[in-house]
Amino acid sequence: MTDERGFTLVEALVAFAILAIMLVALYGAVGTSLTGLARSAKYEEAMLIAEGRLAELTALRMLPQVLEGTIEGTSHRWRIEAIAPERAEFAETSISPLRPQRIKLTVSWQENGAPREIAVERQLLLWREPR
Repeated sequence: MTDERGFTLVEALVAFAILAIMLVALYGAVGTSLTGLARSAKYEEAMLIAEGRLAELTALRMLPQVLEGTIEGTSHRWRIEAIAPERAEFAETSISPLRPQRIKLTVSWQENGAPREIAVERQLLLWREPR
């Protein structure tokens, strides 16, 4: 009876072993991509927070009284720093009521126990005296 068709037990076990190895590799790749996706979502959220705060500064044309704070409902903290201009004499001789000011806005958060942050610098025109 050598004409019987079908798979032997050894062939089936080898096929299942190959399938198991491929599934483990696929599971690892999916896990890594989901971790990367979650991390990029956190960075995107932090960038949106920074853009919102910078848009607020641009609209007000002045630095806020509070230069750091938290965002409700998230673990994000923000901090605004005014960087001294490189050419102070230019700012003093201008007749415009606005002066150029370099702003650094940092958004920070905790991710898996490790501190993360992004920083955005932008040149803004701010009122010379608070209004």
